[in-house]
Amino acid sequence: MSGLPWTVCAVILTVVTVCHSTDGGWAPKDYPNPRLSADRTGANGGYAACKRPEKSYICDPDNILSTDEANQIDVLINKTMYETTCPCSLNTCRTQKTGYVIGVALVRKMQLEEEGELDLQEEIAQSLDQSRLFAYTLEQTWGLGQCEEDIIIFFSLEDNALYTMTGDTARLILDARYIGEISMKNRSNFAAGKDIAAGVMRMIDGYRDAVQGNYQRMRMEPPKVAALTDASTSLQPHTTYLTYYIRCPTVVFTALAAIYSTLLQRHSS
Repeated sequence: MSGLPWTVCAVILTVVTVCHSTDGGWAPKDYPNPRLSADRTGANGGYAACKRPEKSYICDPDNILSTDEANQIDVLINKTMYETTCPCSLNTCRTQKTGYVIGVALVRKMQLEEEGELDLQEEIAQSLDQSRLFAYTLEQTWGLGQCEEDIIIFFSLEDNALYTMTGDTARLILDARYIGEISMKNRSNFAAGKDIAAGVMRMIDGYRDAVQGNYQRMRMEPPKVAALTDASTSLQPHTTYLTYYIRCPTVVFTALAAIYSTLLQRHSS
């Protein structure tokens, strides 16, 4: 993963997961694309593999949401597209009457590499790396938008991970501070038994307000978060996990309270 560019702003809230729907979880290369035709099967299947009745902006192959909830999210994404201003070139915007495009990807579990016995920090590092790879891969392969004005919200239920990645154009406005604050405000919805659909919709509302200039930032101290270093091309986690780090475009804003507590319980049991 050392080759991933730092030109994409991202936010991690806990830990994500993705791989083909086996017991090992989903891998990015196998995850379906809701914008492709239904007859696409196998790896990178189309909207039917995403459990959607037609081309969509949400993929939920593990049925984390109900059909009605997924439909509501699709409606909200389309509303955001048509209510926000096209941020592309004048030539593109003459023919494209839509603004920012949001894609939502949900998985029950990510596929993580088998690396033997891992300590707590190593598990966190592995989950962070896979989460970023997952969101980055979808942002690159789903093909949303015309000029990198796309936003990907990725959530892995069992990995307790929520990750937002933006295209280069979207990042010019929706920076890591917005993403971090909006993610933190809604993180309580992203857990088993919680209203995940409401959490996704509130994040979409927050992102729409941010790109429209209507979002009111909270007055608060930066939360304790995990950070990734930007030394050369390294994506290794910083050895201190309760630090705040931000430098755009080399930006990762990570809130790990839920991950840390989950993994701590696992190691102490």
